[in-house]
Amino acid sequence: MPLSARLLLVASATLLVACDESPTGNRPNSNLLPGQSVTISGAADSERSFRIEVPAGTGTLQVVLTGGAGDADLVIRQGAAPETGLYDCVSESESNEEECLIDAPLSGTWHVLVVGFEAYNNVRLTANLGATSGAIPLQSGVPVAGLAGGAGSFKMYSITVPAGATSLGVTLNGPNGDADLYLRQATFPLLNQFDQASFTAASVEQVTQPNPVAGIWYVRVEGFTAYTGATLTATVTLAPPLRAER
Repeated sequence: MPLSARLLLVASATLLVACDESPTGNRPNSNLLPGQSVTISGAADSERSFRIEVPAGTGTLQVVLTGGAGDADLVIRQGAAPETGLYDCVSESESNEEECLIDAPLSGTWHVLVVGFEAYNNVRLTANLGATSGAIPLQSGVPVAGLAGGAGSFKMYSITVPAGATSLGVTLNGPNGDADLYLRQATFPLLNQFDQASFTAASVEQVTQPNPVAGIWYVRVEGFTAYTGATLTATVTLAPPLRAER
């Protein structure tokens, strides 16, 4: 995915101030520890640089920005600092809700760059390392019970939709806590990039995709708060067979 116009403008400024230690320039790298949040603020066009060490065999690398005020964007890259056109993930919604998710990340140092598209303050930056890679396959109409997770945790599932399907419906039902549901075609759903989503104030969620494209669809169950005892079901509806003319 190419850098958008907004991030290209900021990235161009980045190259000019890469050695500047001022509040609006590049700051020295800070280490991120898995699962521990840091709270950051910055001016428009400012940068904050971080890094996290990813051991071999890690299933997923998730880097999240959330909360606070203003508008900060997120760029990550393995092995070297992000540059214009050189990155592994970029997230740039019109808020501070940003996420990069890398499945089966390469081991070594991952560099995280937080860019102030506008001034921002009291934003939480968190990097998480997951043990599980890939997505758990679902069968149409077959429920998966006993789902549970903590706040901020996620589980990824997949279902293959055949050609000619008229709809793909996914439901999540749970008696406790608050889990949300996201659906996306061809690639993992992110918190700000999805085709369908449902996030009520409980663990009762439902999404429907009419006339889904044939192929793999990914389902994400995200813990807004801790939840237990949830059941996930994905159902593919096929068009009825044509009746033979007499």
